[in-house]
Amino acid sequence: DVANEAAIALAKFASPENFLCREHSKAIIEFNGVPPLMRLVQAKERTHAHDLALLCYLAINASNHQGLEQAKVAAALEAAEGIVSPQQVHLRELINKAIRRLNLYRRQPSPRK
Repeated sequence: DVANEAAIALAKFASPENFLCREHSKAIIEFNGVPPLMRLVQAKERTHAHDLALLCYLAINASNHQGLEQAKVAAALEAAEGIVSPQQVHLRELINKAIRRLNLYRRQPSPRK
């Protein structure tokens, strides 16, 4: 599936192993990459780990981006947390970290101009 291959490729750009992961994550969000990714994560009976990992990387690297809040990424990750296998420890930890980061920015007041 082309969408899954795209998610795998984009995850390499957004991974914390990539020096420019924050910039790449923001670019993915700004070019409307979140809605198609959300469809991938929500539409499948069995969500692929790389789809969730990419969503987590975006949430971790660009937590305060309005596009993530508008797409309700935190709610999607909370729902996905319940379906991820207990054997996928790394993915579960990644989801928890992303949720914590998103919740942190959700609670902070917006900076005044």
